[in-house]
Amino acid sequence: MFSRLVKTQLAVFAVLTVFGMTTVATNYLQWGADRYTVVVDFADVSGLYPQASVTYLGVDIGRVMSVELTDDGVRARLAIQSDTPISDQVLAEVHSTSAIGEQYVDLSPTTSDGGLLTDGSVIPRSRSRSLPPASDLLTSLDRLAASIPGDRLSAVLTEVTSAFQGAGGELGDLLDSASLLVHEASSALGPTTGLIASLGPFLDTQHDLDGQLRSFTKDLASFTDQLRYSDADLRRLIDSGPGLRDELIGLEGQLHPSVAVLLGNLVSSGEVVRTYLPGVEQILVLYPALSAAIQRTLRANADSGAIGNVLRLNVNDPPPCTTGYPSTSQRRDPSDTSQTSTDANLYCKVAPGDPRVVRGARNTPCLNAPGRRGASPSDCLAAKPDVPATYDSTSGRFISPTGGLYVLGGNQEGDLRWQKLMMK
Repeated sequence: MFSRLVKTQLAVFAVLTVFGMTTVATNYLQWGADRYTVVVDFADVSGLYPQASVTYLGVDIGRVMSVELTDDGVRARLAIQSDTPISDQVLAEVHSTSAIGEQYVDLSPTTSDGGLLTDGSVIPRSRSRSLPPASDLLTSLDRLAASIPGDRLSAVLTEVTSAFQGAGGELGDLLDSASLLVHEASSALGPTTGLIASLGPFLDTQHDLDGQLRSFTKDLASFTDQLRYSDADLRRLIDSGPGLRDELIGLEGQLHPSVAVLLGNLVSSGEVVRTYLPGVEQILVLYPALSAAIQRTLRANADSGAIGNVLRLNVNDPPPCTTGYPSTSQRRDPSDTSQTSTDANLYCKVAPGDPRVVRGARNTPCLNAPGRRGASPSDCLAAKPDVPATYDSTSGRFISPTGGLYVLGGNQEGDLRWQKLMMK
């Protein structure tokens, strides 16, 4: 007979066995749990077995009760907890815990519209996904391995090992973050599907810009190649940069007292040049024709050595101008050499078209009114603006500001543009 101790141990063991079986039946087999049955039609569920887990957005909600063959596929019956409301517009997918791990069914909503799954609901094959056969995975791996040359396979494996060695924690965090991202995207299904739908026009735009993107990448590759080729020059430039900077700073420090004065003078000079721009334009128009006339005069009788020019006396041509000057009785004695002030209002005060003293003050270009002529600013404002002389490079003729047509030096041959005439 058994001793009292053995009987006590057997009794305790029997109680623990009953408790364990009850726990398994309740938690694992879900005996006594309130649940409803949902049918899912699959094309193929290789590896899925009864009592496999059923999850909804990653949360365990039931078990696979049975897997049955049909005429055109496989039908799995799922037992789902009644306290879990699930939309009837769900996608049923078979997943695996690892490459060779056990499989389970995961339900995820495709839209927020519709009703809820009830006892006897059927999820059609159009909303079910199965894992690809393991043979396809092995075939793809075999093709990948065959695509790598045998002498390089060892190097590839070594590099992969070096790349992921010691990165187990980081890879785990990456996978956990990816899983969390998927769950968040599933919980916000509406915005996620909207984002995916809006990617279409964006991708179409990128497709339309294919040529420009290829050209940009090609130019970028050329630029980076040039940077690589010029690496030595860039390094020398970087090395000599601080010295060049110090020299420039030293030069700026030496020129600092005079640079401000120089710039101020340049401003004044620029204002003067801007004021005299009409006169510069007049010179550029008349100088080529005048140069051509002088060349023709000097080259007219080059064979005989004579100059084709006639000297002519211009006594009293143009006649002198006395209008605007003091009379003879008011002039100083020539022998008086004492200093005296000069009257600034003394000039030939006749009409601009008068032939007397054509170079008088009345024909002075106006500085405050470019294009006009006058003896004073007030005269410049009241005077009629002059028209710059125009030059015809095809005939060598020009029109003076008074409207007269002239040809300096007769007809010219060749290119008569003023730039070419200045270079002859």
